[in-house]
Amino acid sequence: MKIAEDLYIENFASGAQISAKRDGLNIIIDTFRASNTILALLNHVDEVIPVSTVKEALDIDADIRVGEVRGKLPEGFDVDNSPTTIEKLGKQLVGKKVVLRSTNGTQGLLQSQGARVTIVASPRNLTATVDFASQFQGEVNLVAMGSAISGFPIPVPEDTLTAELIASLLLRRSNKTQTAKIDLFSDPSILESRIFTDIEYKSAKMSAIPKDIPYCLAVDRSTVLPVFENGSIKRL
Repeated sequence: MKIAEDLYIENFASGAQISAKRDGLNIIIDTFRASNTILALLNHVDEVIPVSTVKEALDIDADIRVGEVRGKLPEGFDVDNSPTTIEKLGKQLVGKKVVLRSTNGTQGLLQSQGARVTIVASPRNLTATVDFASQFQGEVNLVAMGSAISGFPIPVPEDTLTAELIASLLLRRSNKTQTAKIDLFSDPSILESRIFTDIEYKSAKMSAIPKDIPYCLAVDRSTVLPVFENGSIKRL
């Protein structure tokens, strides 16, 4: 969806692939939880290798395998796709070769390989993301990864609203006019309340990943800007 001149919001891995063909900036958003797992990992390791499948992760000669399949730790993996668990491991990760596989986030990164630049965003590195994107010369694509149920992708509010928040902040810094008729907002403090407006959704998410939600939604706690290049994610 075109939001303004050179500014788009897309969805899912397929949207990342479409965006990559524009030869601009792809911003991958998987708020619960891959974006934040990546931020947590880059606090302790120099790079993270994203892969698409469990088999790829197991085939790589890695020290630590991080990830999930439909929210559960795969056999042979060491750590769940949990940023708070990563932070608890802390110094134990230093110097380790880390592979990451997630149901949505890593898929979006891998489908972005044709983009000129690909970065990872969440509320935690909101300002770092907006600072970088506002200076980028070219098309900016915000890719809300969503979730998958029975193999079918569906949008989720934490990714969609994070993308809309970033879009709004980018528009405020530019002279571009919004063209899409969607309700953008620019106040990060209301992000969480907007995400959890749906009580059923809140209950489902809170029961699945309760320890990670406050971490994932904490705004501007990180200045790390992960960039995906040549098959690995590093700090820009």
